[in-house]
Amino acid sequence: MNKILEVDNRTLSQVLLHCLVLQAAEEQALNELMEKAVPADCLSYKLSEYNYCRLLSEVPEQLLPYFSAYQNFAYLPPQLLIAVANHPACISAFLQTAYNLPLPDFYGCVADFEACSTAKLQDLRSRIPEEFLNLLAQVPSDTTASEKLKQEYRALMADLSAQAAATNWQFKQEVLQAQADYNCTRFLVELADLIFNRRQEPLNLVYQAVSAENLHSVRRILSEQYARLLPKFGEIAEKNDSLSQVLLRLTAFLAAEHIQLLEKLTETVLGRLKQTASKNVLLQDERLLAEIQLLFTAYGSLVEAQSGPIDAESAVNLPPTSELTGFIRNFSQIFDLTVSTNSGNMYIAELIIDCGSLTLARRLRDYLQSNYTATEILESEDLRDWLRVLTHYSLPVEREC
Repeated sequence: MNKILEVDNRTLSQVLLHCLVLQAAEEQALNELMEKAVPADCLSYKLSEYNYCRLLSEVPEQLLPYFSAYQNFAYLPPQLLIAVANHPACISAFLQTAYNLPLPDFYGCVADFEACSTAKLQDLRSRIPEEFLNLLAQVPSDTTASEKLKQEYRALMADLSAQAAATNWQFKQEVLQAQADYNCTRFLVELADLIFNRRQEPLNLVYQAVSAENLHSVRRILSEQYARLLPKFGEIAEKNDSLSQVLLRLTAFLAAEHIQLLEKLTETVLGRLKQTASKNVLLQDERLLAEIQLLFTAYGSLVEAQSGPIDAESAVNLPPTSELTGFIRNFSQIFDLTVSTNSGNMYIAELIIDCGSLTLARRLRDYLQSNYTATEILESEDLRDWLRVLTHYSLPVEREC
């Protein structure tokens, strides 16, 4: 088992003390910003300017993996993301916990972690001087936490540590697992954004704080995690929507590196589609729909991006067309079966539009014109979403003479 899930009492005590002080300051700063009606999409950026975020540098490096796994900020501070991204070994350490256990009550266990930690920290919370908390929840005039503030923080931590030493911080294994999984999901989202934003906004000073070497390591780690989690995608989609959405997102720029795993998924999905004879199965089978959605994303990345892949590194890793033969063959069969058994399904319509494939749109038109009259295509309520696809791609329907 990963060492983060075997965290000893002393280490967990130190981690939760840092969380107690910094998250209490975040709560106070967040209340202030919400009173000022700051838009939700600006809160993370605004919070990053406060003193408490600048004190994240005081979390010892050896505690960083545990802090990342067990913190509970409402908004992940960019400074924490930068700290983690500049320590790739930290990322590997706590991401390896992800989805090791099939938790029956994932969100319940996450709630238990918050409730238990809050209860155990309640007495210590009262020992944080209000004036110091107010100072942490302020925006300083300079860009770094002052040395005096750091000294006060260290003194407070020493005082709290002395009282906390006798506390039993042990949590149930499934509760630790759930909180680590929850934070794994959050970091996967943020790390993926780091890759995208670094490429799209190369002058963004926040992301310039991560070195090119570490950025490359982050991308490699994301690829490793994707390969580990992709075979479990169907199970994940049924139990953890947040993580399944992250994997969908990662597929857009990591598919080229994992064509064999994706081809295997096409075989699995194709087998399940052939076994079911029911019409409109995607309306009842959310797992199958999620798997097909991922395959559409992969198709868009692998096939439609041949002339212009999503980033330079993907361009290097893009497999030759010969290696895509099995995937494309299976996906084409999946597409045909899905279209023929799910009349006018709006989800599939959206997927065809989102993946930007004129080839698939033409394939849909050919199917429609082979099975319906032009009048039916243009006027049937059941086929309305199919017609929307054809309109999107400016594909005319030939009327009968």
